[in-house]
Amino acid sequence: ISQIAIGGDTAFTRACEEVGFLQRIFLPQPLDSYLTAVGSAGPDFTPEQRRKAESLLESQHVIQTRVVSDSADRHERFGDVNLEIARVSDVVICVVRAEQNSKSGGTHELADFARKRQRPVILLEVGVGPDGSPVITCQDGCD
Repeated sequence: ISQIAIGGDTAFTRACEEVGFLQRIFLPQPLDSYLTAVGSAGPDFTPEQRRKAESLLESQHVIQTRVVSDSADRHERFGDVNLEIARVSDVVICVVRAEQNSKSGGTHELADFARKRQRPVILLEVGVGPDGSPVITCQDGCD
């Protein structure tokens, strides 16, 4: 289960497609509105990112796309998605960028919601090493 946001969600969805894992996508609003949404930093998706997301959503491995919020508030909608993912998941694996700040509706909030529901949480932080290669550090739940 994930969203289909750019970055980690898209990479996760692509990986699920490659290995044939069935996937459910939870959205904070109807798909058309989600893919054309504009946040404080501008559009959430570039046209190319939007095309990639649409293509992934058409893949046979995506068995459900479901809107889980009807809130008018953007941050509340993303929080609603986090609550629903935490509610229905047995284990929550979160991938965040190194030094990513916690924000309402963000990935750290999902981890907090899952912990409150006593779900196991694995929090992985992805950064860039000195040679430019990705570095993944487990911040929580790897024991």
